[in-house]
Amino acid sequence: MLEFEDFVYLDVQKTGSTTIRRFLKRFARTEVVTDHKHRPVERRDPDKLYIISCRDPLKQYLSLYSHGNEGKGGLRGRLNKAGMSHFYNGTNEGFTSWLELLLDPVASQKHLLGVDNHRILDFVGLQTLRFLILAFASPLEVFETLRDKNDVKERLRSAGLYKVVIKTESLSGDLKKLVTGEHSALFKRRSAATAFLDKDRTKNVSINPGIDLKNLPSDLVSRVQERDWLYFEELGYQPYVS
Repeated sequence: MLEFEDFVYLDVQKTGSTTIRRFLKRFARTEVVTDHKHRPVERRDPDKLYIISCRDPLKQYLSLYSHGNEGKGGLRGRLNKAGMSHFYNGTNEGFTSWLELLLDPVASQKHLLGVDNHRILDFVGLQTLRFLILAFASPLEVFETLRDKNDVKERLRSAGLYKVVIKTESLSGDLKKLVTGEHSALFKRRSAATAFLDKDRTKNVSINPGIDLKNLPSDLVSRVQERDWLYFEELGYQPYVS
């Protein structure tokens, strides 16, 4: 999270968070209070606005794979220790096998995330879990109360932190709306901020080793939609399949 005096950015991994962080630090009206990358909030501050970022889950998986393909990240390290580094060969086949592993709740709990004491991966995918970890204050306490997807939906509506969502796919437009809309008082030099967004379109993304998402098996794509249902049912992303 990146906390300012009057708002907090919940920086979900692989959603363009480096770009968003750089922009907020440059144009926020108040000073940074706390800066812990990708860490959850411990307590909600009712006087602060909470902003979160998200990304199409299939593209987010590809970005995570590409990051690991470069030898980076904690997930790559855990897979190396589990003797699964062969997935990172930069091919469609390698990515498909890697994704099949992550989408299996039993395998992902056993090999990748340690012991999932709350068994959240029984009813959400990895990208959804990463989102939920930042979407709640003290998420582990919240997870103790979740038993299925309906519980997730209900708790997001009653206890979810975020009021503003920034999507990677519309990052510049969403930031412009943030700077010029009802929350514009949070920012200084608003004209300069919008000009900066027009000029600076770079994002901190991993290099795609050549994976073509259009060539993925249709049942695997459907599985992503099924497991990471939150993006389609709550965050407004268009389903891959009807």
